[in-house]
Amino acid sequence: MAGTPKLIAAPAFLSSSIANIFTPNAALKYQITHIHVTNNTAGAVTFSLGVSTTADLAAGKELVKDYSLAAKGTSAASFDLYDGPTLDGSVASHFLTGIASAGSSLIITVNGYISAL
Repeated sequence: MAGTPKLIAAPAFLSSSIANIFTPNAALKYQITHIHVTNNTAGAVTFSLGVSTTADLAAGKELVKDYSLAAKGTSAASFDLYDGPTLDGSVASHFLTGIASAGSSLIITVNGYISAL
């Protein structure tokens, strides 16, 4: 795979309002290889992820929509997406965005490759 392996978004909580998971650099291309989301709480929490303009998650832009993760400590408390999208940092609609039904509950980590445009 071309590019340099990189932790694109370090572990962080998904917000309870639509937010950018990371802000792409306009000079780079990102090949997302793995998105991991895990529930850190005692109750079920839903989330959505998408590719859109900054802090947007309009209908039709979702990679994952209203996915529910069970309470921590269960086998259904994590979500993994492999071979995700390629994001071109110079395109205004190539932000990885997300939202959780409860803030400070779900932790997201994004790995992939970066390369110069």
